[in-house]
Amino acid sequence: MKKFIIALLTVVFLAPFAQAQESVTEKLYEKYSGKDGFTTVHITKELFSMIAQMNFEGEDAEEMNKMKESMANLQFIRIVMYENGTDDNKDFNAFKKDLKAFDLEGFSELMVVDDKDEKIRFVARQEGDIFKEFLVLIQSDDEAGFISIFGDIDFETISKVSQTMGLEHMGNFDDSDKEHDEDDK
Repeated sequence: MKKFIIALLTVVFLAPFAQAQESVTEKLYEKYSGKDGFTTVHITKELFSMIAQMNFEGEDAEEMNKMKESMANLQFIRIVMYENGTDDNKDFNAFKKDLKAFDLEGFSELMVVDDKDEKIRFVARQEGDIFKEFLVLIQSDDEAGFISIFGDIDFETISKVSQTMGLEHMGNFDDSDKEHDEDDK
């Protein structure tokens, strides 16, 4: 019984710390949040819970209801971006260096968009058929950042979230979008 109580107390007191460190983005978000030149966004599970309680009506109701179901298993979305950076800006250069130093062990690279002046990497950490973290790393000469989607995620969720946020590259993972794209040609 004594071992059980000790184990229970350990789980209760250490679980929040273990969960907070599950995302590779935690430290960088904390480090750069509120710093001059950085835009940071943290969308919490509570907002997703509020959206899940909403009932949508009208012509977009079916699509919105599918989106809220997809978002129900998200823990958070975290975004850190630095725009209009220059070679002589110390914070911008330090941030780019930190992005390159991400420990991506356990992540699989899904896609790379390598344009003349910009490189966007899509990586994910997967458990079975479910992604636990989907990470978009963005680097260019004057811009750097990441978008982290954390929770129980499938391709439909990624597609719905990307459409909502206006991130066209992320939506390329959903097969139904590919069919629509081919129909448009």
